[in-house]
Amino acid sequence: MRAIFLLSLLMMIDPLIGVGYFDPDINDYDAYGLKIAVNNILLVESLPNNYEFLIVLAPYNNVTYEQQCFMEYVDVDHYVYSVGVGSDANDISFYAVGQIIGSSQYQTGSNIDNNIFITFYNSPNAESCLAVSQVLIDYMSLSEPNFLVMVVHPTGQFALVIAENIVFKYNPFVSSRITTNTSFWPDKSFTPRAADIDTNFTVVAGIVSNGPSSRIRASVVVYLIDNNLRQIYSNWTYEPFNSSWQSQLTFSGTNDWSVKYSMSVDINNFDPTLVLVGVPYLNTVFHFVISGSGTILTLSSQIDNGNSIGFGKGVAWLASDQAAILANRYTSTFSLWLSSQIWLYTQLPTIGLTSAPTAIIPNNQQPLPSTINNQLLNMRPISNSLAVLDVAGATLLILSAQPGFYASTDTSLSIESVSIPTISTKQTCVPGTMKNNIGIHPCALCPSGSRSSAGSINCTRCNSSAFCPLGAVAEVEQSQLETLTQAYAYPTPPDVTSFDDILLANVFQLRPYSRCIVISPIFWMLISLFPLREGEIWIGGLATIALVILVAQAYAFSTKFVTQYPSEQVDNSDFACDPTIRNAVFETSLQSLAIPKSDDEQVIYDLVKNQRLTLNVNLLNTAITCSSIYPKQIIDSLLVPINFISCSQNNSIVKTAIMLSNDAVAIQFIIDDFKPIGGIRIGMSGPGKENGSSILKELGFSQAFYNADRTLAQSATVSLQLTMAINKTEPLSGSDSNFTGIWYPTYTVDKNSIFVTREDYISSSNLTKTALTILISQSSYYIKHNQKPIVRQSEMIFKNFIFTLFCMEILGLPLILLKLMIMPLFKFIRSRCKQFISERSESYELNRELTDIEDPHQVSSTCDLVK
Repeated sequence: MRAIFLLSLLMMIDPLIGVGYFDPDINDYDAYGLKIAVNNILLVESLPNNYEFLIVLAPYNNVTYEQQCFMEYVDVDHYVYSVGVGSDANDISFYAVGQIIGSSQYQTGSNIDNNIFITFYNSPNAESCLAVSQVLIDYMSLSEPNFLVMVVHPTGQFALVIAENIVFKYNPFVSSRITTNTSFWPDKSFTPRAADIDTNFTVVAGIVSNGPSSRIRASVVVYLIDNNLRQIYSNWTYEPFNSSWQSQLTFSGTNDWSVKYSMSVDINNFDPTLVLVGVPYLNTVFHFVISGSGTILTLSSQIDNGNSIGFGKGVAWLASDQAAILANRYTSTFSLWLSSQIWLYTQLPTIGLTSAPTAIIPNNQQPLPSTINNQLLNMRPISNSLAVLDVAGATLLILSAQPGFYASTDTSLSIESVSIPTISTKQTCVPGTMKNNIGIHPCALCPSGSRSSAGSINCTRCNSSAFCPLGAVAEVEQSQLETLTQAYAYPTPPDVTSFDDILLANVFQLRPYSRCIVISPIFWMLISLFPLREGEIWIGGLATIALVILVAQAYAFSTKFVTQYPSEQVDNSDFACDPTIRNAVFETSLQSLAIPKSDDEQVIYDLVKNQRLTLNVNLLNTAITCSSIYPKQIIDSLLVPINFISCSQNNSIVKTAIMLSNDAVAIQFIIDDFKPIGGIRIGMSGPGKENGSSILKELGFSQAFYNADRTLAQSATVSLQLTMAINKTEPLSGSDSNFTGIWYPTYTVDKNSIFVTREDYISSSNLTKTALTILISQSSYYIKHNQKPIVRQSEMIFKNFIFTLFCMEILGLPLILLKLMIMPLFKFIRSRCKQFISERSESYELNRELTDIEDPHQVSSTCDLVK
């Protein structure tokens, strides 16, 4: 019996498996077609998981309960592929096409039943959503209904249903409502994926098979057909560049419906000669131009979003020169969604699309509301506005705004609404931005060198001397950008640190400068010697006066030099040729905080360590107010609120002050506002204090960070490291040294990351808040400056005494040379001459009698000269 039962069960199931019955995922809003349609009269969305339609009547900017309702499907077995409305229709009507759940998906031979339905809903004079009623429903059979695309004529008078092997026209206003054409496509393998219709023609995008033997199994084809389904005017086939990554795609598995091969088409309602076709699998959007009275289709340009998949998931024209592209990103198999953005283009040329968008949604003015999922599926235009569908079936209506206003999707700025779709609200352009045309795009930042107030349609040029960065709201004085620092380079030790050398150099050196000559001691000594004449004595005369002058000036120099200490408390040394000369030697070293300190050093160390610090943060050139700023301390990844000591705003500058606790290592300013910030100024202050010979200096430093061509990013981090500096000044007399202490700041900032360009602002600023994080740390070492005198007073007195003796010896040196060298030499020569004369005289007397030739006076002439 059990075997007979199982055999009977298999016989019942086998036909179902062989035929293949339609069983869609009713929770998938991205399957088989567009689930949303909208015009200036109504918005309709198919909700397959609830077997009903959502209907919302215009005007959309103030929806009431009476303007929206739900309408059930004709049958719970109906699965709606897509809905459609006439873009220019003037009554409440819409179409729906789909397949019957459980019907045979592949019908052949005698196994044919009505598996496709199309319905028309109409209520010409309805003022309430509930007055919309079903008018007509028709059924038909398709052998392979997987690929079914419906478009509705702009007037709403008829719909075209485009399928794999057949196309038909559905006109609910005539007796023969359905007109079919079973031999329309020149290639029987063509499967439509998306279409759009204008008054006289329709553009259809799809895929044709290249056969199983071809490496590229299928190709993208775009047809331009007439609305009566009689002929194909023109066609275009995609051919990738040989070097492109798209040329490596194989298009496998195109015979079955897959979202991977979905496409999008939109004809410009403002200029029907312009067409956009999005092919997410190619990550490309194609721009076509239609000419020849609507019979010639020509590709004018194409753009892609790099080597990824999903760009062009939806396309929409918002004006003759404005467009929107749904830029999704998926994994290579299209199995996993990664991100969604809406790229907006304004002021487009007629020849094609530009590579860079004007704006990207979401942005800081237009965030995704909490009611909308991050994964966006498709979108449809409403004149200058846009309807967006997410993966959960929620709808976002972004209504166009006039110049000086933007379409805000921030629900916190809108009043409570009963609308089921989330609808944008009109908000004034914030200061620092402008918008000079109608559209859904946000207000743009004013360029560098210009500024704007709230609601501006243009930017005003700034004074050239003012600080007006990207997104400026006012002219800020350049003085606000000046750096205040208390850190200074400790003087390098002088080349000469011996007082003896310094004294000699300044007494005996004579430099060729008028000032140096006038104050030079050697100069005045030489002047005193100038009157010396023949017959005047040296020692005891002018030489003594010169010695007194030289020594007196040396004493005066020494006395003044000793007082040039400590260096930071004295003026220029006007008594010396070098006015920077000081009685000080400087030493600088780095000391580890772990090294034990002396009792004197511990006092100043404790004073600096325990100084009460105040963090001062100023926001420059911004319209942000204090009420939007929330300071928090980061403790173990937790944000703990703290309070301002003060916060004020004046002339586009916000000044804040926070008292730091000893354990504060990270402070974050949460700015609950998206208004641009031109720059920041960060600093610290703290009171001074004295304890005996130790003095804690009053702290007060700050530094501005800015870039005239950029604006502050929505996430910015500045690191501030504090290094303790202790100055030790040894005394001129006594043993007690003086100590001073202060903190030196070191900022670490990547200006390329905390400030963004206009282009980066468009693509990356998608938050309604700004987070400014300041990381505070202390060095593991401290700087130790030591200053000591070159000479003290007692040493100076002794050195001057030595110098006096030296000068006396210098002046007595000629006498010593005369007595010890010149006079003995003179006496020696004189004695030798006398001896020589005597010898010559004796010889002469002896030889006088022998010869009378030589004159004795000639012989002695040389000796006489010596005498």
